[in-house]
Amino acid sequence: MIHSRYQDDFDLASEAVTEASAIAMNYFRDTLKSWEKNPGDPVSEADIAIDKFLREKLAAARPDYGWLSEETIDDQSRVTAQRVWVVDPIDGTRAFIRGRTDFSVSVALVEKGAPVLGVVSSPANNAFYAAARGAGSTLNGQIISIDMRTELEDGTLPGDAGFYQSARHWPVPWPDLNFATCNSIALRIARVASGDYASMITVRAKSDWDIAAADIILQEAGGSCLDEDGRPLVYNQERARHENIIATTPALKQPILDRLQPALARWRAAKNQK
Repeated sequence: MIHSRYQDDFDLASEAVTEASAIAMNYFRDTLKSWEKNPGDPVSEADIAIDKFLREKLAAARPDYGWLSEETIDDQSRVTAQRVWVVDPIDGTRAFIRGRTDFSVSVALVEKGAPVLGVVSSPANNAFYAAARGAGSTLNGQIISIDMRTELEDGTLPGDAGFYQSARHWPVPWPDLNFATCNSIALRIARVASGDYASMITVRAKSDWDIAAADIILQEAGGSCLDEDGRPLVYNQERARHENIIATTPALKQPILDRLQPALARWRAAKNQK
């Protein structure tokens, strides 16, 4: 049962994401205008339309909440807001533009630096992940939980096999793993929450909107999103960026850190020598 202090916001976010998902599907695999905000950073007219819809719906209902979205110019007044909507209209825009299904719509509510509710919809896969603090996580209304394996061996990670199998990148080698392709990081983390993936690692910087909603979904399913030192992520800071994120289970946290930390040390040493 969702605590009464979150119920109305949870219902609002769920309704907004459901409607935003329908907008996404109206554009999906249709004639679509897209461009690059920066080199290698695509955006589409669907991203803009969904951002506009979500801001109008959520901000109208909660005018005193802050707002942080990938497709809205950042207003630093959010930093002092008690509660902040953190939104990614389409996470995995590159996949969306190419007609692949591994994209998502993501909305979180952040309070005092931590997400207290989150909704991640994968509309092309008919998957709707949701969670609120203390109420567990669901996929299409059914309770989900993390993979309970205690060893990495034969677990599934989203990512490129060649990257993880490269001795040049990883001083401590990985065991035999299975690999999956998924462009949306929010969806990758949500799939750790549902037990489809054992863990997830990204060594590319990500923003609050990429991960906040999926973070609370993973927490409520028994896992956690952590930085390279194994600490929980803090949201709604002046710089809403995070380096080297892992999404994992309690049992696999240390085996992953044992590989990630030496790798980062090697990469940084090599960079300093250039």
